[in-house]
Amino acid sequence: MSNAVVIGAGPTGLATAMLLAQQGLEVVVLDRDDPAPSDAQRAWADWGRRSVAQFHQVHYLQPAGRALLEEHLPDVASQMVAAGAVRFNLAERRARFLPGGPDDVDFSTFETITTCRRPVLEFGFVAAARSCPGVEIRSNCPVTELLTGPEVIDGVPHVIGSRLRRATQCQAM
Repeated sequence: MSNAVVIGAGPTGLATAMLLAQQGLEVVVLDRDDPAPSDAQRAWADWGRRSVAQFHQVHYLQPAGRALLEEHLPDVASQMVAAGAVRFNLAERRARFLPGGPDDVDFSTFETITTCRRPVLEFGFVAAARSCPGVEIRSNCPVTELLTGPEVIDGVPHVIGSRLRRATQCQAM
């Protein structure tokens, strides 16, 4: 039995699940879409993410996002690079055109992971989550309702579970 349920296996949901698992919780992630393919090359053509309209567009991970990933979820950053995301430092490239160039400034905080399309970004999260102890991802599990119990804090609903449209069709990723 899990200690936590996360709804949605996108970057935010999987990051949440992995961070909770790092704290010792058993986490089940429920996602309504098809399972991710087993390799990044198939993600572009074969992965159906109907809930992500921008799935085939280029995504840019800001330097602060890259730094947070490398600090808290380094496997995600490694998986993204292994899947084809390109690392580069735009600030340093621009500084080459300044008088004196970039030699006297440390631009490492501006390095980013970029020029990847959303399938590469998401595949990095999925690949890292699949190997994260304490995280189980279930696909084809659309959540239709959150179940609530008695309020613990006045005026704040207390979620105690979820209802799935077709629980018998859920597949482990």
